[in-house]
Amino acid sequence: MALTGVIDRLKNTNLEEIGVSFSLADLMRDLKVEGSNVYIKLFSPSEKYHDYLREKAEKTLKSIGAENVEVEFTSEPPKQQQPPQPPPQQNPFESRRRIPGVKKVIAVASGKGGVGKSTVAVNLSAALKKKGYSVGYLDADMYGPSGPTMLGAKDKQVVATPDNKLIAPQAHGIKMMSIGLLLPSEDTPVIWRGPVLFKALSQFLFDINWGEELDFLIIDLPPGTGDVQITLGQTAEIDGAVIVTTPQDVALIDVKERDTDV
Repeated sequence: MALTGVIDRLKNTNLEEIGVSFSLADLMRDLKVEGSNVYIKLFSPSEKYHDYLREKAEKTLKSIGAENVEVEFTSEPPKQQQPPQPPPQQNPFESRRRIPGVKKVIAVASGKGGVGKSTVAVNLSAALKKKGYSVGYLDADMYGPSGPTMLGAKDKQVVATPDNKLIAPQAHGIKMMSIGLLLPSEDTPVIWRGPVLFKALSQFLFDINWGEELDFLIIDLPPGTGDVQITLGQTAEIDGAVIVTTPQDVALIDVKERDTDV
């Protein structure tokens, strides 16, 4: 006997005679088929219908070739299957890693644009270099890169190593990298969002060949707390941050609100 044939016949065997809309398959808790012998366990909380259900099951199964039918009853209701628990959400901050070839990372940010953030970032890089440290400057403002202009490095060429790591050019003794060095011209717009932006930023963080190990890497962030800041905070370990503002009320309010958001 085919097991599927048995189940199909049980599904089509209704129990309307006792005033219920169930079928024998709805009451079935176990089923074994060995050749022409069939064992079936049915749910029935009362002995009142045992004879009826046994006769119904034997008649149904013998009609499709069963020679011996053993019927057993159980009063235990079916166990409710618990839905599988979703996997625990990983804290993205637990997967942060160090930027290779860098001892200390300092992010320079601002609540709004036009407050001198890039000026502070470049001057901080220059001041650390003057003190004798090896310094790198990373212009992470993908939409408005000003690093090449401020460092007088718009003509610098970026090349890659055989393992596809970008070699950071040097300006005034500072190793630097900016999306502005990779665009065809200053007028080329950058409209990246989502995965494309994350991929570019990840390459800037972890796939730059800075040459000798840097004492400091200064990261010049775009204004606000958008995709770049979130990605940086969730992927890279930062040792310090500088928030740049001007004394105007509007600028100070933006700094306070952005700092609260972060």
